Amino acid sequence: MNQTRRQFLRTSTHGVLLWTAAQSAPSFAFNSVPYKTIDHFFVFMKINGGWDTSLCLDPWIETRRPDPKDMFIEYTPDQLISTDTEIIFGPAALPLKAYAKDSCVINGIFLSPTDSGHGAAMNYMTSGSTKATAPDLCVEMDIALNQNLPYGVVHNSFARLGNRKTLISATQDLKNILSEGSISSELAKIYDKESLRNAPSAFLQAIRTLLNSSATDQLYIESHNRISASTEIQKTAALIAASFLAGASQFANFDFISSNLDTHGDHPKNHMQGLQKVLGEATEIFDLFKSIPFGTSGSSLYDHTTFLLTSEFSRTPFLNGANGKDHNPMSNSALLVGKGLPKGKVFGGTRLIPRSLSAQGEPYHIAFPIDYNTGKPMKSRQGSSHLLRPENLMKSILNLMNVPLERVQSISSKTPALPGF
Repeated sequence: MNQTRRQFLRTSTHGVLLWTAAQSAPSFAFNSVPYKTIDHFFVFMKINGGWDTSLCLDPWIETRRPDPKDMFIEYTPDQLISTDTEIIFGPAALPLKAYAKDSCVINGIFLSPTDSGHGAAMNYMTSGSTKATAPDLCVEMDIALNQNLPYGVVHNSFARLGNRKTLISATQDLKNILSEGSISSELAKIYDKESLRNAPSAFLQAIRTLLNSSATDQLYIESHNRISASTEIQKTAALIAASFLAGASQFANFDFISSNLDTHGDHPKNHMQGLQKVLGEATEIFDLFKSIPFGTSGSSLYDHTTFLLTSEFSRTPFLNGANGKDHNPMSNSALLVGKGLPKGKVFGGTRLIPRSLSAQGEPYHIAFPIDYNTGKPMKSRQGSSHLLRPENLMKSILNLMNVPLERVQSISSKTPALPGF
């Protein structure tokens, strides 16, 4: 029978440690204090398939409409969603409107001139590196901060370690804790004497380590029991939230596994509906975090969390022969929501190259260079203007999360960050 690591610990160490420690037989009371006090968390939210950014974060806002053969736009100007900020959303992003004041948008993220496929593009967007050995951003930050938190990086689908080593925990494993209880909780009942807790022996240190893990699990369970989640998305996110409240994790990856946006055919309406659904699911997570009290100051877990939402690339502007849109790595977008951001701002931009001006013979949608002093798009590369790439976004997040750059392998300390980060 296959066993999880938790089940193995329960069955293999429980008997030996319990028998030996039982000679003292005192009692132990859990102390509901987080494993480590953390006040800034990060969730990387990934939409798989490749989204049409013109429907959400980077809509067509000019009065003059492009030739439909150059760029297919399935909405009218009155369907654009204005906010009380610089941000203008496309119709698929309607669920995000309530969070615009807490957000900033990054448009015109350039990956490459040619398509390298879903996997390579997602690796680049989530790490800021084209190297196959690079870990994703959450893993990189967890290692660089060197906090050795009990649950490490939490994920509901995948966390890429690359050539690095750190603890990762699947939400399914965290869900199992709720039904199994904390590791070797029986030991907690017999290990209470101060003299024993401070004993230097290797054996008692092993018990202390095990009990710390058990106490963290107990606090995780208590934290989860205080969270009210109604939808399936929220129930998964609640597992992450509880790990944050317990001080057992600071970083998490959340994949929207059900999103089916790779619309090489039948793009009209289908992509719009799918994208609006998944962006609605993202706001369910924001709503959940807002409902969870954090600390004693009256703030919520949402107030202490930064969320990054993106996909591996955007989609070509025109419809192909199958009425679909293909991969476009020449432009992508990202949404940041939550703590510590230059809120209400839009960084970067894109332009449409029509068929009549395209050396490729096909229209394409491509990132403008940006001025890194202002974050605004530039029509030509001059002065401080350069293309905005995934590594610049990752560097901005590293700065935001106060990660020591000398401990980061994937991103150079010389890589420019966006202003305000």
